[in-house]
Amino acid sequence: MTIFYKDYLQYYEKRISGVLKELDIHIACEEKIPVQKLSNLLCITDYEIRNFSNDSEVPAPLALDILKNSSSYLSEMLKREMDTKANGVYTKEHLAYIYGIDTKTLSNIFNELNLSFAKVEDLPNVFEKVKLI
Repeated sequence: MTIFYKDYLQYYEKRISGVLKELDIHIACEEKIPVQKLSNLLCITDYEIRNFSNDSEVPAPLALDILKNSSSYLSEMLKREMDTKANGVYTKEHLAYIYGIDTKTLSNIFNELNLSFAKVEDLPNVFEKVKLI
């Protein structure tokens, strides 16, 4: 089944923020995560997870290491965010690099919202204006 998102905010809430929140719950509760569930959350293979652990469940701290070091799109996104050293204050170039959004689109949105940079709390307004369909 193909899922379509009307804007980047919907995509972000479901595929990025939603996954990170679910992982955070497991990590905060120090719960083990079944390999299949972690595989589905991160959109990586069980085989890749087995490069980190051969157990059927992954301890919470190891799940965080897998998130940071896997081929997952989230891992790549986190690496790009760390590369920018943005610390919660993003230029349109930062957002383009981190999230793969067209710079011209972001430039138009920043102009429309009268932003020279976006803080974390501005991201929902920015992402809502990035139309995907």
